[in-house]
Amino acid sequence: MKYYEVNGIQFGFSYHFTDFFENNIEKYEIDDCEVEHHIETKMVQSIVIPSDIASMKFHNREVYINDHGEQVYVYDKGFPVLMIETDKEYKRSTLSIVEGMNGASEIEYVYTGILFMELCLYHSIVSLHGAAIALHDQIIIFSGPSGTGKSTHVEYWKEIEPLFEIINDDKPLLHLERGEIIVSGSPWSGKTKGNSNVSFPLHSIVFLSQGTSNKIVKLTEEQKMIHIMRNINRPRQNELWENVSDVIESMIKDVPMYQASITKNVDAAIAVKKALGV
Repeated sequence: MKYYEVNGIQFGFSYHFTDFFENNIEKYEIDDCEVEHHIETKMVQSIVIPSDIASMKFHNREVYINDHGEQVYVYDKGFPVLMIETDKEYKRSTLSIVEGMNGASEIEYVYTGILFMELCLYHSIVSLHGAAIALHDQIIIFSGPSGTGKSTHVEYWKEIEPLFEIINDDKPLLHLERGEIIVSGSPWSGKTKGNSNVSFPLHSIVFLSQGTSNKIVKLTEEQKMIHIMRNINRPRQNELWENVSDVIESMIKDVPMYQASITKNVDAAIAVKKALGV
């Protein structure tokens, strides 16, 4: 097991596949040390379902909650193929994957990312679905559902601001520090390895949608709330909501946010940049 620090969280991490982590996670590695949190992947022959009644059931998963923590079982064709286990303080989080699963390396990357994002919530850190770039030591986040052109829009920015840095191409991390929202990168950045181990203050968030012309509108606080709740990693437990409520409140009150209906060309980046005043 090696040790890493992401957004101030130090943790031990043992992964099985290198496809998504090699030439990516090394920038977050630290010397061996005592840490409170560990995330581990195990490859197993089979997964045994508890005899208890599940606390919650979804179309392909069951959740078991007890005094010690939580277990989530994921099914494929009626058989359990994944088990995710965490204790209440996220001291040890384990992902068990049945050997021989198709796409196991991507599954490991996605689900260890989910485990880490849960750990972030425990530490009052929110992840937002979006692409974060650093420009003049401030962060701009382009957010929105999959398929709205976030990565494409970032590519257009390269034509007008070639010196900007990609902080995270999928789920940047946001926390509150001395009254200011700070954004950090992490090695979980979607299917790309577009991330940086740096932190900068948040300048603004732009929620993208596709359009036939470029129209950028500043959002009201009520509109901000709707967009934020659609795009953050929402806590499932009340305790975790309490942990991040101050972060969300500060985002709504203090961070400029925009709805941008944009075209798929460099003119969109020029229009958004002008609207943001950067």
